[in-house]
Amino acid sequence: MLALQTTPYGAITPLLPGIVRDLGLADSRVGLITGAFTAGLLPACLALMLIRRPISDILVVFVGLGFLAVGCLTFAQASSLPILLAGRLAMGFGSGLCFAGASRWLVKSAPGQEGLFFGLSWGMLSVGTAVGPAAGAAAIALGSPFVHNVLTATFAACLAVLALIAMSPQMRQMARTRTVGPHIAVATLLRKRTFLIALTPLIVPALAIGLLFTLVPLLLAADGQEQWIAAIFIAAAVIGAGAGPVAGVVVRGVGERTTIVVTMAATTVLFASLAWPIGPLHLAIATIVILGIINQLLAVAAGETTRRTGTELGAPDTSSIFVPLMFALFETAGAVFSTRAAAVHAALPFIAVAAVAVATGALTARAMPRKRERDDRDSVVVQPF
Repeated sequence: MLALQTTPYGAITPLLPGIVRDLGLADSRVGLITGAFTAGLLPACLALMLIRRPISDILVVFVGLGFLAVGCLTFAQASSLPILLAGRLAMGFGSGLCFAGASRWLVKSAPGQEGLFFGLSWGMLSVGTAVGPAAGAAAIALGSPFVHNVLTATFAACLAVLALIAMSPQMRQMARTRTVGPHIAVATLLRKRTFLIALTPLIVPALAIGLLFTLVPLLLAADGQEQWIAAIFIAAAVIGAGAGPVAGVVVRGVGERTTIVVTMAATTVLFASLAWPIGPLHLAIATIVILGIINQLLAVAAGETTRRTGTELGAPDTSSIFVPLMFALFETAGAVFSTRAAAVHAALPFIAVAAVAVATGALTARAMPRKRERDDRDSVVVQPF
């Protein structure tokens, strides 16, 4: 489920230059197409936060798959920008529900190994992101409606399979465990400084995804290298699929703080270099490294920090909702801002992300405890209220 729900997001990447030509869009509006998917995540996350009763993870995934199927079907029939955006919004809404339900379902299946399984969940997201550009490349050859209709049938089949699986005694027992929902005290958490600091490192990988998935296809098409778009993003996703579980082990070993500070420094250097790229090869290599390796480390470290901090504050399920919420906000911002800023100056969006990485790295180094300090703190037995 985690792999499938990101497939439609990546499928748009090879199609962007063709959509721009077919609909006669200005480059500054292309970010709307990429950002519409992540904008759909917002109401999904907010709905899970505001619902008054806890609900089953399986039910959340089931509803999410339904929205993904409807979104793909709408996109397949789209002949104008508003219908296309409506399809992308529905896909994003379904993706947000699937991520919240499936990631929590996966993490709670192995108590004590949350960091490793959180990394595994990000690896599975990368698998889906690899399938997405491949589907987009197929859509160029076979037609976008055909490929999105196939995706619709795939999600419908997953719904049927999930319904059959849910009938088993083991799954019925799991369905009674209701963990996604309103027991997260949202207002209380957002007033906690430690929780806000834990969320901050999620900004940079989200901005990076929104920017790179929007600008890189346009830059490669402008250089006459449109045929390499799918291959670059597939390579990044394949590497990310392997890097996700490894990132979980690395973060558990060296600590979230060290991982975030080092990767923020690497992000700064790479985005600063992309402000004035040497050529398509430089653009391709930097994109693969950022999406395939650095973003995996950042997302796992920041996500694990969010989960642990939320647990300490009495809300153990925060990562299943706040992580996709942060990605929804800042991927959308990265996609829309990147094309607008690039219209002013081509280097501006890359410099902006590099500056955010510097600020985030500095904040993390100053405010987040080192692994040894945290371990010492966690070893103290705290009496309950």
